[in-house]
Amino acid sequence: MKLAYIIYNERPNSGLLNTQVISVLKTLKLQYPNLEITLIAFWQPWIYIKYLSEYQLITNDLKSHKIRVLSYPFLLIPSRHFLFDIYLFPILHSYVRILFKLALKSRYDIVHCRSYFSSLLSVDLQHIYNHSTIFDMRSFWPLEHITINYWTFNDPSYLMWKSYEKYISRNAHATVSVSQPMFNDLESMNTCRNPVLIPLSVDTNIFKYDKAARCRVRSTFHLEDKFVVAYEGHLGVSSTWNNIHNYIPYFKYILQAIPSSFFFILTSSPHEPIFEILSNNSIPLDKLAIISSKPSDLYIWLSAADAGIYVMSPGPDSHTRLGVKTVEYLSCGLPIIVNSNVGAAADLVQNYDIGIVLDLKNGFSCSKTRLKMLAVKSLPIRNRCRTIAISLFAVSTIADKYYNLYTALYKQRHSEPPMLS
Repeated sequence: MKLAYIIYNERPNSGLLNTQVISVLKTLKLQYPNLEITLIAFWQPWIYIKYLSEYQLITNDLKSHKIRVLSYPFLLIPSRHFLFDIYLFPILHSYVRILFKLALKSRYDIVHCRSYFSSLLSVDLQHIYNHSTIFDMRSFWPLEHITINYWTFNDPSYLMWKSYEKYISRNAHATVSVSQPMFNDLESMNTCRNPVLIPLSVDTNIFKYDKAARCRVRSTFHLEDKFVVAYEGHLGVSSTWNNIHNYIPYFKYILQAIPSSFFFILTSSPHEPIFEILSNNSIPLDKLAIISSKPSDLYIWLSAADAGIYVMSPGPDSHTRLGVKTVEYLSCGLPIIVNSNVGAAADLVQNYDIGIVLDLKNGFSCSKTRLKMLAVKSLPIRNRCRTIAISLFAVSTIADKYYNLYTALYKQRHSEPPMLS
């Protein structure tokens, strides 16, 4: 069985690319050696050149796992403008279609696409190359652009991509959702041909609880008696997505409820603007540390924390959101503090008792009691978080789910009568 996994206009240094693609592909090949895997990557040439060393590391790593890599650094048309404009998009579509035809000429059984645009092109070409397309949505992309105030519901670009969303999900052989609410929405769509639930993944061998590291870090920062809350990931100062302003009222509330609290902000985002905004909003700077951590060292800092936090602004897709940081927190044995705008994560908290859903617009008394229970640093809840991560999100489990999907589509494809030319 020949699998083509397509990424489009990603950045080679992306953490998500490493945890949600590279790690899964390597695990797939390890668990199913007979699966022929080709990663097909389309890059803008300036991105390819800028991150050439990272790309070479990825390529060498995959080749060492006997995974083929085909790179096409020929995206000369800037997607930022052409992808979002109903008049310019046909130009981009026609150009990239040529690249896709070149990439898929080897003919694959399964073409797994990690975006709306690549899925659209794969669906367009599947009648020519006789492959099965997997539309790996990752999110409801048009709705996501409503959330970040990029589009409105009447915006022509939004309407165009909602139309394409229906077209792709109707014609793709499977449409993958990453959370149960997202799957439920797909299932309720009359146009979705084959909705499938395969959650986000985490390498539980890398994201783990390390007691020795916890003791070392907490001693270094004099946190032995503190309630430590960690945030991991990009943190902007003006964007709607993962904005520091979303976290300020939660930091204040946690400090009010538990004055001994301390915050680890683990981010590669520029530190100075974050410090300035926190200081201007009366967050004591001696109550936090902003740390640039290597991805391989994140587990050290998360092991030293007592909870992980993830809150978002409301949006039309709020109920579907889960977040990679959620599953990485859980894998390190961290209970999670979320608001209901991270809907799928909030469902996990309520279904498995692994943290607290904290909505500041609601009554606070129960929330303060629950926070204080987390501050006790209960070992059973940490063990429960780790167990949930292993059972639901471990990369080995996710790789199995993808392989089962590939196999089912392969068998279905080869049981159908051959297409007439």
